[in-house]
Amino acid sequence: MKKILIGTLVVMTLVAGVAYAQEGVISSLPGGGWWEASQVMNVGSDTAHTTFTPILGLGVTGVTAEEKDADIEVGASHTFMPGQYGDLVMDDGFKGSAIVSSDQPIVAIGSVANNPIGDIGVSGGRAAAQYPGISQDAVDNALAFPVVKNDYKGKTTTFYVQTVEAGTIYATYTMNEGANTYTTDATTTVDGQMATFSPDDVTAMPSGCSDATCLGAVTFTSTVQLAGVYVEHNTTDNPAQILLSTRGFTSGDFDTTVVIPAVKSVWRGRTTGIQIMNVGSAASNITVTLSYQDGTATGADGETVSFTNVPAGASVTFFPGNHGIFQGPFGDPPGDDEFVGSASITSDQNMVAICNENDFAAANVTKQTVYAGFPASGGTDTVLFPLVKEFYNGNTTGLQIANVGDNAVTLEAAYVFQNNNFTVDVDSGGNAITIGPGEAFTFWGVTAYWSGDYDAYTGDYGAVTVSATGSGTPMIVGIAQEAEFPAGGLNYLDTKNYEGFNQ
Repeated sequence: MKKILIGTLVVMTLVAGVAYAQEGVISSLPGGGWWEASQVMNVGSDTAHTTFTPILGLGVTGVTAEEKDADIEVGASHTFMPGQYGDLVMDDGFKGSAIVSSDQPIVAIGSVANNPIGDIGVSGGRAAAQYPGISQDAVDNALAFPVVKNDYKGKTTTFYVQTVEAGTIYATYTMNEGANTYTTDATTTVDGQMATFSPDDVTAMPSGCSDATCLGAVTFTSTVQLAGVYVEHNTTDNPAQILLSTRGFTSGDFDTTVVIPAVKSVWRGRTTGIQIMNVGSAASNITVTLSYQDGTATGADGETVSFTNVPAGASVTFFPGNHGIFQGPFGDPPGDDEFVGSASITSDQNMVAICNENDFAAANVTKQTVYAGFPASGGTDTVLFPLVKEFYNGNTTGLQIANVGDNAVTLEAAYVFQNNNFTVDVDSGGNAITIGPGEAFTFWGVTAYWSGDYDAYTGDYGAVTVSATGSGTPMIVGIAQEAEFPAGGLNYLDTKNYEGFNQ
């Protein structure tokens, strides 16, 4: 049983102090107003004495940020953030990384956004994303990212790679389904420092196109250990309206079976695409198998899509509407074949995958998010979520839990919030939450289970632990999705996903 991302030392690869609109581009992202918050959860057995240490990024000068301590109770979480509502003292324009240390096991996520909160953010900013912190046990000498976009259909990816010790980072971009490769490098000068990579910095790489020459994957290698995240954004936005982010994959994530807990086709306006990268040493054959949870497209259950002869280092895309299973969101008219469920991806070579989600429900507004797929071997009986919101300041978090084991499991979620602690062990109908192999369940609006009223038990946030019991070895994985509720209540603030931490 694999246990990942649990440790007394967690690295946060992208940390940003606020940059106001007139400062232009900050953190290599479009527009201004960017800020970052880190949510740290104590998963130990005693109070965690925690220290947040910011580290200035490579090439950034003239700004500083102070170290900050916090005590966190068992099962609870703490937010480190700048601004009038936060506790970090950080200069405007700070861009870098951080190391979070503790005398108890911890997990953490980062949130990057430009929406206004008090004295941070920028007017009109709606972009936001979340990504997982990486523990000292989950760093590696190589990182794989399944997607690179160099102004591909107006989208660009930026990569933030952190070295545990100072050293040189080498990037290899594999574009156009393996047909073209490009290389570049950067050398950090301080332990724990972060370097920024953008495909647009590689002068020979095509940009501004709508074909695969501007689309691909990237691998970072070094003689020192690495952690990294990427963000995807509109190439030119001011202020920025969307942001997607998740972590890079290490060899511990490589598997011949990858699980995607949430797959959607026009589900309440939302549709997902899956980007799958062959990280093996030879060409691969990849199969995506769908599992139905809800919606009108019941016939999609068990449907498969195959990709053959995918070159090593290259990536391919599964998208509803492209494979004859769904009409998808771009039909004329758009399809009404709603589907939500999960997917299992198998291959004869190791692979990694990410899942992008687009919300097309609101006219002229698109909310987007992403999360990393899970190696089937990474499932455990417990998944940890450092930040969950229950109708808090216009946002609510749903938890999508998938059973990746061989037997049925029964789920229970322990909520440790700022003002209330409670356990959810039944669904909205009062039944025990039992899901079979390959099936998924969503915890959403759980306080309404007892009251039938969304206004009860609202306005709270904190950490959640989801546990599974059953015969054999229960194995689950899960993601968190934070979104505004009701839709449009926060001017269509961007949706945010992150991966739960298996323990």
